[in-house]
Amino acid sequence: NVFYLPEKHFEIIDKIYKNMNIRPEYKKSKLKKNSLASKPSEIEVFTDMFGGVNIYINSYGEDIFDKIRQLKKNLCIDKYDVIFLILNLTDPFTAIAADEFEKMDFFFCGIMPGTENKTKLIFQFLNNQRIDYDTIKIDSEMGEEIKDYIKKSTGIYE
Repeated sequence: NVFYLPEKHFEIIDKIYKNMNIRPEYKKSKLKKNSLASKPSEIEVFTDMFGGVNIYINSYGEDIFDKIRQLKKNLCIDKYDVIFLILNLTDPFTAIAADEFEKMDFFFCGIMPGTENKTKLIFQFLNNQRIDYDTIKIDSEMGEEIKDYIKKSTGIYE
């Protein structure tokens, strides 16, 4: 599979893959923000028992940013603590969309390797949550590096 990584997170994602001894093929997306299909987006929303929500973006359409913005607003009003945005790394538009989602206060929190078209980029939004990074215990150098990357890139501190 070919992965289309957001430029901003290319280095950390590549490091994660190298740490797993996986060497995927990367391509730069040639799409632009205004190249969305004039069809509705396809998303799935699942809640979990821990106060979180998983939003899977199955396909991008012209309404994706408005749809995610409104959904996030509603989920915050409903007092969900954590919202995960799960993006397909084999979709060329993911590399473009990531920047827009970060403008909505979602931030990179990892990848979920998978087979075929199931490799995902995971973004997260914390609804009125404080993060005490010192209480997060990691058992690997790579895990510590990811935690430090997230801490630096989000600017979210306790």
